[in-house]
Amino acid sequence: MKVIKLLSGTLAAATALTTLDGCAFWEQFIGPDPLYDNRYELDKNLTDEIIAHLNEGDRLALRDEFSDYCINYMADFDSRIDELLTLTGGNILSYTYDAGLDDKACDYGTCYRHLDYDVALTTETGTVYMTVAWYPINEYDGAYEGICFMYAGENEMREEMPDRVTEADGTEHNVYETMEFGLYFGGENFYRPDQKEMISRYTDAVYASYVAGNANLLAEQFCRAARADIVDDIERLFEYIPSAENVKEQPYETDSEGNRDFPSPTAKRYKLEIADGVVKEYWFGYADLEDDDYTLAFIYCLRDDTAADRVGLNGILFYPRAAYDDIDADSLSDFECGIYLGDQTKSFRTAD
Repeated sequence: MKVIKLLSGTLAAATALTTLDGCAFWEQFIGPDPLYDNRYELDKNLTDEIIAHLNEGDRLALRDEFSDYCINYMADFDSRIDELLTLTGGNILSYTYDAGLDDKACDYGTCYRHLDYDVALTTETGTVYMTVAWYPINEYDGAYEGICFMYAGENEMREEMPDRVTEADGTEHNVYETMEFGLYFGGENFYRPDQKEMISRYTDAVYASYVAGNANLLAEQFCRAARADIVDDIERLFEYIPSAENVKEQPYETDSEGNRDFPSPTAKRYKLEIADGVVKEYWFGYADLEDDDYTLAFIYCLRDDTAADRVGLNGILFYPRAAYDDIDADSLSDFECGIYLGDQTKSFRTAD
């Protein structure tokens, strides 16, 4: 849903609101600014459009509410639109709304805004719960604009998420996040471990493997494409690491209210390629180490339709932090799986 489409759709929604909410005449010609105005208006206009399409059975108009990335991320997206129409039955009478995330930023005049919210749709036969995550505007990449993620089911999405992890001291935290793109239904796997959890898992594996002097422990974390040939590289990594402190994750901290502050990556890069239904999705993440003099970073693949054996941990980078930084995300899906130390990491820099 491109910006021009959003604005024209807002005019139509504003016309409907004149009748439903008794708005002034001129409000039908004025839509909320997708970057700055009241997010409730943006979410309400989108929801009104979605409900209208569902009640009218207009699958093409409903499909057009989704972003290009969302549509192309799922090979069976069109059949999922049909399933959504069947789930709601075209008899939505009312809904309740609960606002969630409102994330926006501008960088030298280039802006985006990311919203998510929950709605409960009351139909003639029951209730359908929906969670929607969308970009009313994304000037970095227009293919994001529109709905990127939607869940619909008989249960609220939070009820279908995995249970929170309980630590030894009794504190809880969630290690999962919803998928970036797609249309999902109750009972489906619409979530995956978040980046914080992935980086923490890999960091722990590096530390445990190094302390045990067992390269196989770390080799098991790698994707199939790298696993068979990675043990010698791991031995070389062990020789390069000055001491265990250089690859140990920061200890947990407790805030003033007694809640644990879990370590999180200090930076991240995301590489997404979608062309003709073929998806490549890679992450680059830095670990927070107890020793700030060194950087431990990981390249891992969430999905690669051109090379399924690349899914998982692809590479480890370890180098003195003071020497160089600034990794180039554009190379993530093209590099050779392996471990890169010291000067070797310069090939991933964005500048010489």
